[in-house]
Amino acid sequence: MNVSTKVDLAIFLPSLEAGGAERALTRLANHFVEQGLQVDMVLIQACGALLKELSEQVRVVNMEAHSKYACVPKFVRYLRKYRPKALLSSLVLTNLLAVICNRLAGSVTRVVVREASTLSYLRRFAWKKWLEQTLVRTLYPQASAMIAVSQGVANDLINYARLSERMIEVIPNPVITEELLRQTSEKVNHPWVNSNQPPLVLSVGRLVPEKNYELLLRAFAVVRESISA
Repeated sequence: MNVSTKVDLAIFLPSLEAGGAERALTRLANHFVEQGLQVDMVLIQACGALLKELSEQVRVVNMEAHSKYACVPKFVRYLRKYRPKALLSSLVLTNLLAVICNRLAGSVTRVVVREASTLSYLRRFAWKKWLEQTLVRTLYPQASAMIAVSQGVANDLINYARLSERMIEVIPNPVITEELLRQTSEKVNHPWVNSNQPPLVLSVGRLVPEKNYELLLRAFAVVRESISA
């Protein structure tokens, strides 16, 4: 990378393994370069299935660190050298590292942390939960802006980290794309979607407590009871 290269936006993630945050930020990176911005995808490890979906115009910066914490020196050097106008991160640990590394670099970069999880639901050992909560409460407000992907996530963050509602902007995930709209017109050859079948509800996500599939199943039970009553 040329030292004189202007970097409008750096996006910081552990990798581009297939996950919700990674997919959303890949789409954003592709969109921003289409608008003429210079975007760096800064990865702790440049690996993952979503790399092939990244536009060739997005520059991949590989920290080549064996762990998230080990990337700190390289990331600080990157911020000092290229001083991107803005830094967007997602996932709680990379959000915390983004704020810390920007402070260590003495950078004027505007840091935006994006929260997509209800942190209070994440399973941790008690001491890790206390540490995470303390760090989020202390460091997230030091970012230039905080984004939550839904009002539910925002409310959870407000309660979990005792943050002011004024600090958080709710911006939903960029899920409605041209590719998605094209796929909606494709025919699906599966017996579940035949015209004589019951309505089909699809939910996609990891089977973990924070996705709260228990609530979804309870909702189905309530609907079933109301129909049969």
